Amino acid sequence: MFSSAGANRLARSLWGALRDRALDLPDDAELRDEFIATRLVETAPGVVKIQNPAGSHDDIVTAVAMVVADLANMPDVGRGSIAVPHGRVRRQYGSLSTRDRLRQGAVGPLADRAWPRRGFA
Repeated sequence: MFSSAGANRLARSLWGALRDRALDLPDDAELRDEFIATRLVETAPGVVKIQNPAGSHDDIVTAVAMVVADLANMPDVGRGSIAVPHGRVRRQYGSLSTRDRLRQGAVGPLADRAWPRRGFA
């Protein structure tokens, strides 16, 4: 849950980025549908709120607004980008969990390094 001031900051940051056409979002049907359904409503002078129809979600819009607000507070060091992979992410280590791989010993680029052993039950 966000405070009203925090929600206002998110909504205003997102509104500014949309107004300035500063967002480059992937062409994704779920993302597009959520952005189309969501409204930015000015509830009072200078107070903007993210609103969505009853029964729908605004999780993606809120997450994008959080990134936009965070990036807006960073010093300007040039143009940046965030890449989002499409499709399934392959598992490198088969079906073993991290804990099972650790039980078998160190793996990966640091496998030759001497690591202190801790017991995993």
